[in-house]
Amino acid sequence: MTIDRSNYVVDLVVSDLDAARAFYGGLLGCTEARQEGASFALFRFAGDMGLVLAEPGAIPELGDTVTRGVRVAFPVPDVDAARQVLAQRSEGPLPEVTEGVWGRWLPLRDPDGREVWLLQPAYQ
Repeated sequence: MTIDRSNYVVDLVVSDLDAARAFYGGLLGCTEARQEGASFALFRFAGDMGLVLAEPGAIPELGDTVTRGVRVAFPVPDVDAARQVLAQRSEGPLPEVTEGVWGRWLPLRDPDGREVWLLQPAYQ
């Protein structure tokens, strides 16, 4: 079996769609490709990655419980430059860049508390 890594989607059930849209779209600068009424939104990224944010029960296959225990990492070529951009957009302080075996990353939290990393991979 071969998995096509050029086009994939991550689905997250969120407690507050407007807050999630503000975080992923407003703060991170992701492009919202489509919003279906008030129940879910689709964001697209380079490389055909998609992120679906849905209110509980909006997509029956996802259920009605907010997604927990998920970390989403978005690769960036320069995490320090990404932090500078976010510092201009953010209304509050940002964490410092962390370094480890994966590379260097900016650890953020979305409105539901999920870890969201802006990751400059060590394997570039």
